[in-house]
Amino acid sequence: MILRRRLISTSIALAVLAFATAAPAFEFFRYPGGTPDLVKLAVPDEPIAVLMWVRDTVSADDEAAATSQIRDALMLWQNVPTARIRFSAATVRSATRPVTSPETLLIIVANQADLLSGGATGPSAGYPGTWFGAVAELGRGCQPGSICPLTLVAAHEIGHTIGFLHSTVSDEYFGANNIPVMHWAVAPSKGLTTDDIAAVSLAYPDPARPLESVTGTLRGVCTLGPAVASSSERKCQQAISTALSAYGLTKSRCIATCDAQRQGGAPRVCGPANPYDADTAQCIDDAAVDAKLKIIETCGAAPPAKTTCPACIDAARNCNPNTGFGQWIAAGVERPLVAEDLTTDFINGALYCDDSGSADGLTAGESLCRRQVSVEVERGVQAVRKCYDKCNSRRQTRKLPAGTNCTAGDSKLEPKTAACIQTAVAKASSKFACRLPDCAASLSALLPGLTKSLGESYTSVLYCDTAPPGALPIDGVNVVAVNRTTGAPAVARLSGGELVTGVFNLVGLPPGRYDLAVLDGRSFAGTNVGLAQEKIQTDNFTPYTVGPYVVSAGKQVDLGNLPVPIEATAVDRIAIGGDRFGDSGINPTAGVLPSGKRGTGYQAWLHLHGGARPLTLQGAAGLPSGLTAAIFSSQTTNASTSGEHFLQILGSPQAAGSSTATFQLRDALGTTVTLTFGLPVSP
Repeated sequence: MILRRRLISTSIALAVLAFATAAPAFEFFRYPGGTPDLVKLAVPDEPIAVLMWVRDTVSADDEAAATSQIRDALMLWQNVPTARIRFSAATVRSATRPVTSPETLLIIVANQADLLSGGATGPSAGYPGTWFGAVAELGRGCQPGSICPLTLVAAHEIGHTIGFLHSTVSDEYFGANNIPVMHWAVAPSKGLTTDDIAAVSLAYPDPARPLESVTGTLRGVCTLGPAVASSSERKCQQAISTALSAYGLTKSRCIATCDAQRQGGAPRVCGPANPYDADTAQCIDDAAVDAKLKIIETCGAAPPAKTTCPACIDAARNCNPNTGFGQWIAAGVERPLVAEDLTTDFINGALYCDDSGSADGLTAGESLCRRQVSVEVERGVQAVRKCYDKCNSRRQTRKLPAGTNCTAGDSKLEPKTAACIQTAVAKASSKFACRLPDCAASLSALLPGLTKSLGESYTSVLYCDTAPPGALPIDGVNVVAVNRTTGAPAVARLSGGELVTGVFNLVGLPPGRYDLAVLDGRSFAGTNVGLAQEKIQTDNFTPYTVGPYVVSAGKQVDLGNLPVPIEATAVDRIAIGGDRFGDSGINPTAGVLPSGKRGTGYQAWLHLHGGARPLTLQGAAGLPSGLTAAIFSSQTTNASTSGEHFLQILGSPQAAGSSTATFQLRDALGTTVTLTFGLPVSP
């Protein structure tokens, strides 16, 4: 029998009791200082005493079936090879609760009608908790040797009594695919999974076979990061890079052609120190027009015609090379073609210098050499840019190796990209082995470095969706390792759940290849996950997957920073009345709240989207007299969505009229936003 969550009301843990000792940590109950609150044994191999109190109203058949399945559940935890925990179970049947010592794990077995709760408490001061309600009827119809409904429920609740909180691996995101026993409502399972095994092995390690000796770890830090470019935005960035490289190469060819004709006796003016003659200027202008058209065709000049221009290039999404690129300007960089002109003019200005003062003047060989170098430098620049283009394509599609990036000059530059750049510069340098004019001879040794630096110029502002260095860490992101071969979730952690802001450690991964799913609070449901609910990131970024990563036994793979693109705070739904999960149908972007009536109770719920959680209300002004506002994020049942935030407006307006209310919200990273809504009140 597959047990779905709606059948197990008795398995829901007592949220209030569960949070009595909760602190910033995942998977274990904790003391206020953060130390795990686990069962302490006087002797390491001493079994935990378990007493199953069977109410005398339970039938003999139900008692036999229920206690047998509870023993099976105990054995699930006891038989984990990388853990050392033992149980010694006994049964007592009576009408009244037996007297037990603090060292005893008490399990109450009764008929459903006699149970007040099905939840369990965690350990306290080193003593095991209590499971308040094993439903005897759930033991019926189970085949010997099989894992039955009560076995799963018992394993879950016993897990709580020995120190485990709920897993954030959940069927909310993954479906019924290898869901841990410590999932909040006992989803379908065939027994303990990798996530459960990691928990018990960390809590009760077996020194003879430590978990880390047979499994690997993926670790990293979730940091605030910009939104990764969409597929259309990526095409725009690539188009800009390609168009600029083509323009720089064509411009250098225009100048080289002019210089060749001038050396042949034609009356040409080739610049760049002097104005170009008409033919050269026209050649360069044609190249510029072509480059601009390619950018506009792919990126769009301005919304609403096209919106593929990334906002980090221009806040108004205007990629017109003549009028857009506002973020480039703000960063102190010229618009694209002007920036490209500066680089080509720099190198050509140095190459096409006046050599009339040299002993031999300008020889035919020197003239040919400077033309060749001018073009080959631009080809090298183009090749270097292609290396960065490909690197950023891999980055944006989450295919970069762990701990690497595409940032020029960074020690963590992806090795494949570094090798690509080295090859590009070497190929260009092989064409520099000619004699330059004496006035440009000092440039020879600098050409490889110039080719590289010019190729790297403005890559950071072009690929502006790269997380900045030193990005702030962020807690409450659900990071799940997913087996690349089977698609099954293995181990999950909330960032910041181990007392270090933003850090996650995915321990206990069997050797293999894994993707990382970077998810928000909607990827699981329920309280009791060891991190304050309002700190969990929910409804504020788009989940994504990165990988694969190879895990081997005994190895720890440091993934470095994992950027989380937190969106701006806004209201995306408005509910009216007592049901905050409802939808009034009012469009929040219209800026008008549901109308109230003078002297009548009013309650509105503004569902908040975006912003690093938790959100706080810094101030509210302009509300009609009798109304107040507050942030609501309390989660009181296991069926709630972790980290969900509302702006609640409550009270009874005392006067008719129209008001304009403003609310200033602040997120966990200090970003503030002001929301403004009209609020009409009728007489």
